Parts: sequence; structure tokens; C-alpha cells
Amino acid sequence: MQTLGQGSFATVSLWKCGSQLLACKESSRVAILEQEARVLERLAHPLFPRFFGFEKGEKEGKIWMEYVPGYSLDKAMEKKVLPQEEKSILQIGLDLAKGMEVLQDYGLLYRDWKPQNLMLQPDGKIRVVDLGCVCPKGAPKSLAGTPSFAAPEQFALGESLGSSVDVYGWGKIMEYMGKQLGFGKRLQDVLSCCTRREPQYRPPNLSWVLDFYPWILGKEKLTKLQKKLLCGELCFSRVEEKILEFSY
Repeated sequence: MQTLGQGSFATVSLWKCGSQLLACKESSRVAILEQEARVLERLAHPLFPRFFGFEKGEKEGKIWMEYVPGYSLDKAMEKKVLPQEEKSILQIGLDLAKGMEVLQDYGLLYRDWKPQNLMLQPDGKIRVVDLGCVCPKGAPKSLAGTPSFAAPEQFALGESLGSSVDVYGWGKIMEYMGKQLGFGKRLQDVLSCCTRREPQYRPPNLSWVLDFYPWILGKEKLTKLQKKLLCGELCFSRVEEKILEFSY
């Protein structure tokens, strides 16, 4: 056994079971750990570790999951192993958005965007290794998240949270990866849109963000609607209302 990390409520260690390397997350906060285990068990996407089992004791719980090798994103930046081309950062962002889109399809919010929760593997692929703050969409606000990366409304009492909190977190992670690189105007415009303080002026979910990718890559032009949304002339919530109106 080898300790991989110590968090605020859990310890993660590396175990060898025959020829298989597993990560074991242990915590005395059994209910929270069990919730994470149930989320991980439902997800079958390469962005997230494979789930192998959950052990529930009276005083402690354990999640057994795939061990993901590599460097956390902050360590990858420190050791200068993160790619320094916009094209590569865009691919990482695409992989993150597509994986988190699956989470949103289940009606769940990630909420805990930060470099320590993202692992850059030796093959350059990005993985998410911590789902301890996942909650259902519409859940009451709580103080979950890291201030530098979490949407402002995650720390304000009042209305329930929507999927745009993860759009904000995605945008902040992308900005973090590119802070020494400098992005082209198209990508920067999309990131500025994703990280607006007002949720209604952000893309409401990561599917909307993915719709901007062909334009960022220079493969398509923006529609008139996309132009208005991107520059803030129109709020996304108004567009959603119209879509709902026409769907009946």
C-alpha cells in the first residue's frame, strides 16, 4: 500500500491486487463516500475511473476504483509536461466537456473544478479522479467548490444550482491551462462567455459549449444567434425559454 493523497475528508492509497493496480479512497464520512461510489458506478466514460466496488463499514467506507497514473494538472504545469499548443489544450478541453456532458445527461453537477482533481496521463489524456462534490441538478446551494474555479453562485445562498456552474468551472480550468500560453481571440471569446458572473449569460450546459468548437477551430461560421449570445446582447436563459415554448 502507498498513500497517493490526503484530502479534507478522505485518504487515497494505491493497492496492488494481483497484476491490477487499484486506488482506494477511504473516509469516515461514509454517507458522502457512498454517494460518490454510486455516481462512479453509473458512469461508463473514459474521463472517469472505472468503479470496482464499495465497502461500507460502521465507521469507515472504501471506494475501490481504477488507478489513474500521471500528474495532477497543477503538478503537470509545475513540471512543464502540459502541452503548450492551443490545439492540444483545445483537445483536453473537448475531452473534459464531452465527459462532463455525460454527467449532466444524468442530471448531475460536478461543482468541484480544480487542477488537483484532474490527472494528465503519460499519453496526454485528461481524467477526472474525484467526484466527491457531485450533486443533483437543482440541489440547494452549498459551499462546495474551490473559490478560484467555482461559479460565484456556488457560494451564495438562495436559488438552486444549474448546469452553468460546470460551464464556469470548465472555462476557469481552460484559462488556467492557457495562462502561460495565450489563446487566440476565438477561444478567448468563448472562455469569457463561459466565465461571466451572471449565470443567465453563460452557456446553460456543456453541450452549448461544444457547439462553439467548430467556430473556434475555424471550420464553421457563427450563426446570428451565436454571435448575439457570445457578445452578451442576448442571455442564454431567454433562448432556453423559447426552445421550451416551441417544444410543446
